Amino acid sequence: MLTSHAVPFSGSFACLLFIFPTIWIVDIQYYITRHIGIVVTSEAFIMICRNMLFYIFPFTLMAMALSMLALKGLREQGRLGRSFGKVTIRDQPPSNTIQKIVALKEAMASVENSLQHLNVSLLKMRTIFLAGQPEVTTQVALILLASSAVLLVVPFRYILAVSTLDLFTRELEFRREMVAAFISFVKERWESIHAAPVIVLPYEGDDNSNKTLPAKASRQTESKDVQDQRSDIYVNGIRPS
Repeated sequence: MLTSHAVPFSGSFACLLFIFPTIWIVDIQYYITRHIGIVVTSEAFIMICRNMLFYIFPFTLMAMALSMLALKGLREQGRLGRSFGKVTIRDQPPSNTIQKIVALKEAMASVENSLQHLNVSLLKMRTIFLAGQPEVTTQVALILLASSAVLLVVPFRYILAVSTLDLFTRELEFRREMVAAFISFVKERWESIHAAPVIVLPYEGDDNSNKTLPAKASRQTESKDVQDQRSDIYVNGIRPS
């Protein structure tokens, strides 16, 4: 019985009456057939409306454990075959040293580009948080306050149901243009935010590098200098006393 976590029948029935008519217009591009998509979406909404989210993680762990034990038993019985579980990769075509160096430089450039984008994003977030652009900071703060108010007033299962419905219907024809316009608007607003200014200080050389050497290294340096002086004396024809 799920009476301890279940919502009242009237609230659940109202939620299902609101959701089930929309299931028939759900975009099924992520699934194989329309019927499978409708079944999966219906199950998701039922779990949300009946407040059964508490059981998702335990049942997931249970299904993983049972699958592992079943595979273990089938492997011990020899029903999986020798090639089951082996990872197959395709070898790279033969290349010379120059091609390998060029490929390495391209990979390093791609990683550097990704790190630069991440750094710029962090600097923009710093600008928003530290009020580098006051109007943008005000807008973000109002959005956060409105979101917190909605989360405090509206039950979380209804917010999750609406989010799931939005996720499965954003590629429909009557919503595609609206979603594209919203995404372009968000990108434009994000591009209009200036990154926080970065001050690059000049390099300061360490003039006291000899003072920081350990005693052993200092003695080795001194002995080397003495040997160099003696070699110079031998070259000049003067024998040291």
